[in-house]
Amino acid sequence: MVKHILLAIVAIVAIAGVTACGNKAKKVEKPETTAPQRGLDDKRVLILYFTHHGGTYTPDGIVNQTEGNTELMAKKIAEYIGKGDLFRIEAVKAYPEDYQKCCDVAKVELEKKELPELKAVVEKMEDYDVIFIGYPIWWGTYPRPVATFIDQKNQEFNGKTVVPFSTNEGSDWGESLTDLKAALPGSKFLPGLALRGSKVKESDDEIHRWLDQIK
Repeated sequence: MVKHILLAIVAIVAIAGVTACGNKAKKVEKPETTAPQRGLDDKRVLILYFTHHGGTYTPDGIVNQTEGNTELMAKKIAEYIGKGDLFRIEAVKAYPEDYQKCCDVAKVELEKKELPELKAVVEKMEDYDVIFIGYPIWWGTYPRPVATFIDQKNQEFNGKTVVPFSTNEGSDWGESLTDLKAALPGSKFLPGLALRGSKVKESDDEIHRWLDQIK
């Protein structure tokens, strides 16, 4: 049963420290929202996402975006479920804003199975029961910074419920779901949602229907 509650936004203390791989722990974003909690009211939720700012492919050509499609989708998820800490996965070395240059870098990383260094990771994964993982489809799967995060925190995903979401312009999930499940064998997966990135802004109804099915 859907419960209506008001979320109190509390200040969280910045955490100093360094992980074994040299990435500083970063506090997560707590979105301000009074939306009802839907189906996840007794769960602690983390919304992880990787996004790209800059040149983005659309059916109308390359456009420059200051907010990535996956980032927007993550925020829509947090707003609708009325809870969830947002955490952006970011590589230390930023990707080129130029679309083609970014594609070229991403292709080399995938071919070499590189694990780019991250700016930060979530320090206490044990604080969460359900973890949404969002990403754009790059060369048929999730970007390598997501692979880095999973590699560093792999054991901490055991026993967690994972909910994937992604953006693309025609490749749907690619091989990303297969890759994600292979990388996280100790996690339970719920049905995810893949959207065309250029349609995220107008996809509230589809996002809401999907989230309403998550129990």
